[in-house]
Amino acid sequence: MMLFTIVWISAQPHYRVVGYYPAWTRTVLPAANLQMNTLTHVHHAFAWPTVTGTIQADANVPDASLIAAVHSAGKKITIALGGWGHDAGFVPVATNLQVRGVFTSNLITYITTNGYDGADLDWEFPANIAQRDSLTSLVRDIRAAFDEIDSSYLLTMAVPISNWSGQWIDFQKLLPYIDWFNAMAYDIHGSWTSHAGHNAPLYAPSTDYDGSAHQGIQYLNITRGVPKNKLVLGVPFYGKRFAASAMYGAQTGVQDVTYAEIAPAIQSSGWTYTWDSVSMVPFLTNNSKTAVITFDDSTSLTIKCQYVKDNGLSGMMIWALGQDVLSGKQPLLEAIGLALNNVTHVHSVHDSELPDFILFDNVPNPFNPTTTISFQIPHSGSSHSVMVSLKVYDILGRELVTLVNEELPSGRYSIPWNASSFSNGVYLYRLTAGSFNQTKRMVLVK
Repeated sequence: MMLFTIVWISAQPHYRVVGYYPAWTRTVLPAANLQMNTLTHVHHAFAWPTVTGTIQADANVPDASLIAAVHSAGKKITIALGGWGHDAGFVPVATNLQVRGVFTSNLITYITTNGYDGADLDWEFPANIAQRDSLTSLVRDIRAAFDEIDSSYLLTMAVPISNWSGQWIDFQKLLPYIDWFNAMAYDIHGSWTSHAGHNAPLYAPSTDYDGSAHQGIQYLNITRGVPKNKLVLGVPFYGKRFAASAMYGAQTGVQDVTYAEIAPAIQSSGWTYTWDSVSMVPFLTNNSKTAVITFDDSTSLTIKCQYVKDNGLSGMMIWALGQDVLSGKQPLLEAIGLALNNVTHVHSVHDSELPDFILFDNVPNPFNPTTTISFQIPHSGSSHSVMVSLKVYDILGRELVTLVNEELPSGRYSIPWNASSFSNGVYLYRLTAGSFNQTKRMVLVK
């Protein structure tokens, strides 16, 4: 019996991976199914202040099973306050000293009673100078109250990425009190734009002025002076479906769609997948040219993870957990975990312990210019080898390189590919071994 050495990716993150868990998520992603090996923090959404300083919440908030699952994994969970449609109470609470004190006291009781590790503020959005200053006072008072009970309590904020709303947040005064800011780098295009466009582009072409994640991070870091180690890049697990004939074409309607709803279209012959090498995100166009879907997938999120690393950001935030659940798996969350958690352990196994064919994600991805593609051939119960083919294709499916084309026995194989002679872009690699056939994407960024 042969012995093989396998390298496993461990779950010891260097970066924050923060996931919002809305109340409705429990129907598609019960607490027991949370991938806490990838997540470092969970924001439980939503509760909100009333005009008198009391606290109301969605059904199933708090959720004892969720709080227990997060804590049993050694991670932290906060209560998310506010959110779209639940922020009306912030103005009377923040602007009135007495009501602010009532709310702060109620928040302390809510957190200590239910076992949360702090609070995340999602006031969408302050709208004038008075509200800006009141927000600062509210944050200051909450932080002081937290410190009296337990200085380890977290206080975070979801924040916009442009001056349209960001002008009414005094980031410099908030810095001493906020542990990190969740940059909402999505909803760049939507019903408010006249044309179809990317939901969360990493970069924006010069012909489009609606913004991008990169521009948002520059605004928060350079213009508003938020340190990079207090910035968490927000990414969506949902996209936008536009009634439009083409990307950047005029739109007559738009709706939010989860990645779980988008995924079947990616594999459908009725839709065309296009990778935007400028914005570094994909989009789909239907064959009748009546709809465009803009979204993030595993490839674009891997690139955004690399952006987080390259720019020294604190980590990544997800809106919202559960939107990528497909056949019990969470492919987008898994992609983020692989891209950000890069500690490895070595584990040796016998060939009889290799039960399935597996094509692993290439490492690193994105890469420049060398990456390694690994695959596993299971033990077949006999000494016979299997014919294996590993090839690289361009995004149009044209064959470029043959990396493997031979019979191989069971085991784990790692094949390097040097793409120095190829241009930037998305490439496909396909493993064929017996009846097994699988294709994955990788991104060359020079």
